[in-house]
Amino acid sequence: MANYLLGALGIVVSVALFLIGYRQTIGARRERVGSANADLQRILLRRVILEGFAPTREDIERLRDGKSREFRVAISDILLPVQLMNSVYTQVVENDFISPELRKGIMAAINPVAERLIKTEELEPEPPGRDLARSALPLLLGFVTSALGAAVAVLPQFRSIALGRKETLELVVTIVVASLSIIVSYLVFTRLRDQQDESQPSRSGPKAAFEFEASVLHALKKLGLSVKRPPAQSGYDFQVTTSSGSKILIETRAWPPMVPPSMVRRAVERLSDLVAKEDAKEALLVLRQPLLGSPNFGSDAPVKIFSLTDLRKYLSP
Repeated sequence: MANYLLGALGIVVSVALFLIGYRQTIGARRERVGSANADLQRILLRRVILEGFAPTREDIERLRDGKSREFRVAISDILLPVQLMNSVYTQVVENDFISPELRKGIMAAINPVAERLIKTEELEPEPPGRDLARSALPLLLGFVTSALGAAVAVLPQFRSIALGRKETLELVVTIVVASLSIIVSYLVFTRLRDQQDESQPSRSGPKAAFEFEASVLHALKKLGLSVKRPPAQSGYDFQVTTSSGSKILIETRAWPPMVPPSMVRRAVERLSDLVAKEDAKEALLVLRQPLLGSPNFGSDAPVKIFSLTDLRKYLSP
């Protein structure tokens, strides 16, 4: 009977410690992210309505950077410029306290801004490993709190039990397994709820590919390179001519971080054939996010794999 009571005590202590730790770490970060986004939207809405402010991308990026520092969150957690302007647009349209004349003037000012942002939206990937670290943190917290709960349950009988006693080991294992089961169930339900309430809509399918392709085109033109779109059946997206006259083929792919190695290899082989066929210097496969465990083809390979950030560094004069 005593073991049952101690086991229940250990489970309660483990779950309570986990909830407190979760609330103070992961939960607190999510609250800061929500507050930063809400504050940023409120600032833009006030300036747009009260002062006729038509922000540029640079203005919004400065505000995003300032709010990320103020609320101590990563800038990748802040809404993108186009999402912020869409939010401002929605609030202006739905606000009944704005006169029709003022609303028309505001929309005339912000519509060109939103259109420019949509055309030039750049999708910057998070640093590699950040998603993995954020996913592992709750599990690590669960293991630690489960171990603490088991220690609390065993401690009252520490003097009366011998090291290696079978009942003690069973009690510890039962507490850890039961605590982790409850904690993992909580994390699963929390994740499902967050996916339902996700405020930042994910880009998937053709829309993601189109937006990323537009981002790459904008970056190439910004570098001052000569860019030409080949025919649709050519098998790549852009043909770039450098200042030295070299021809470079570029293909964009909005792949997730983990794709089958065979898919990567097929794309590289196809681009290698196109390099020889088009008499090009090389081909660049540009990805939205760096691949996890992507193959290394060597520095002299005709095909190189880059993220958008690395592409800018590679092609910059």
